[in-house]
Amino acid sequence: MGCTYGEALRAPDGRILWAGTETAIEYVGYFEGALQSGIRAAREVLRAG
Repeated sequence: MGCTYGEALRAPDGRILWAGTETAIEYVGYFEGALQSGIRAAREVLRAG
């Protein structure tokens, strides 16, 4: 399951990074998607260091 606006929702706004099931790359709307999105956002924070 995917969504057409997820990439736009994942785009950072300055130092703010978005995470949640709506921003998931896979499993949008499911708990698994929220987990994957949180992991993605955490990696982005670490890369920004």
